[in-house]
Amino acid sequence: MSLTTQIIRVSDKKWEPKEITAIAKDVSKGQLVIFPTETVYGIGALCTRPKSVQQIYRIKGREKRKPMAYHLGAIKQLNQVPFQRTAIFEALRKRFWPGPLTMIVRGKANQTIGLRFPLHDAARAMIRHCQGPLLATSANRSGQPPTVSGKTACDQFSGKVKWIMDGGKTKMTTASTVVDISSVPYRIVRKGPKNKEVERVLKQHGYGY
Repeated sequence: MSLTTQIIRVSDKKWEPKEITAIAKDVSKGQLVIFPTETVYGIGALCTRPKSVQQIYRIKGREKRKPMAYHLGAIKQLNQVPFQRTAIFEALRKRFWPGPLTMIVRGKANQTIGLRFPLHDAARAMIRHCQGPLLATSANRSGQPPTVSGKTACDQFSGKVKWIMDGGKTKMTTASTVVDISSVPYRIVRKGPKNKEVERVLKQHGYGY
C-alpha cells in the first residue's frame, strides 16, 4: 500500500513547531517517521505500537532477529524503558549523551535492549512530543549503506512512510558507536564517532583493552 509521504525541511537547530507536533501526533497513532540524527537517518515507530514496528522490518527487508534501539527525546523517557541501570551506564550517559553512542543494556526481563539519545535537536523535539520513545533503526534497505541525506531517504522510502524529516546531509555521515554493557566484559560492538573516548571510559572503570 502506497502512502502520501509528507516531507518537511528541518535543521539541527531550526524547525516549525506545528510540523513537529503533527508528526508526533501521527507517530503516536502508529505512523512511521524518518528523521535525521547527527550520524545517519533513522526510521522509527512508537515503541508501544508493535504492528508499526513490524512494518519497519517489512519495508526495510530487515531480519526479524535483528533488534532495534529505543531512541529518546528526553532523558526522562528512560522511565518508559524497563532496563537495569548500572554505574557504567550512568558514566557513559553523563559523558556522551546526547551524542553518537548507542548502549546495549540488560532489560528487566533479562533481554538486551539498545538505547540511543541523538544529538539532533529537531529529532529529539519530535520524539519528546510522542507518547514514548521510538524503536528505530537506520533508514536504508537492508544490505545498503546507512542513509546520510534527506534526498536518499526520500528516494528509498517515499510512499512507504507518512513523514520524512529532511535535514540535508548528516554532520558525521557514519553510524553511531555501539557499546555492549549488558554483561562483563563490556565491549564495543561497532566503532564509530568517539569510540576511542568510549574505550577510555571503559578502561577507567576497569575494563581495558
